[in-house]
Amino acid sequence: MLCEGDYVIPQKIKDALAQTEQSYLEINLDDPNFAVEAQKHMKSDQSLTSLISKEDYNYIDSLLKVKLKTNLKQLESIKPMLVVSSLMQTAIPCKLVSFESEIIKINKAANKEIHGLSSIAEQYSFLDKIFKPKDFVPFLKMWSDEEMKKSFKELKEAYLKEDLTTIDKLMAAFYTADPDGYHQLLPVRNHLWADRMPNILKGKPTFFAIGCGHLQGKEGVIALLKAKGYTVTPVK
Repeated sequence: MLCEGDYVIPQKIKDALAQTEQSYLEINLDDPNFAVEAQKHMKSDQSLTSLISKEDYNYIDSLLKVKLKTNLKQLESIKPMLVVSSLMQTAIPCKLVSFESEIIKINKAANKEIHGLSSIAEQYSFLDKIFKPKDFVPFLKMWSDEEMKKSFKELKEAYLKEDLTTIDKLMAAFYTADPDGYHQLLPVRNHLWADRMPNILKGKPTFFAIGCGHLQGKEGVIALLKAKGYTVTPVK
């Protein structure tokens, strides 16, 4: 995601899309059943009420009323990660634009196929692993709106400069208190995708669109593909 004012698809990306015959996103957001399938996996087995104290319930409830114009009772069956994600986005002072939606438009205009590296079910299965219910309240209390804005600004600046090293450091720092969550968020999925890419590539020239945090590091997709014998070259 980028602020609308910062958003532009570089020519080299348009060229890469033109030179490939299909695109793979993390999940296929163009799947006609996406909304229905995603909704199935958004619900938690346990209500948030059963996982937090009354004091914390009141704190989150007041936060939701101010920021999302709703209350915890309406959202208490939703997985905590999704609630946190919605709250985090309210701290970003701009209209956000999604790269995935633009990539889908370009592919559809050219009658090219769109697929997902993970199924909807697999992608959503990571929500509880990445963000555990016990971390819900401490996380919200730790990250103020100002801190979220600062982090978003740092990530955005690094992204626009294509500075993968800084992005990797920022992502690791964000998850310092939860190394297991970081492991599930990035390395585990990196291995899954890097293992799937070779068979996909054998079929057709493919454009892969994944979050930039998945690229760098010893267990990033770039290093994992190199370990499989691929030559990985930055697009200039």
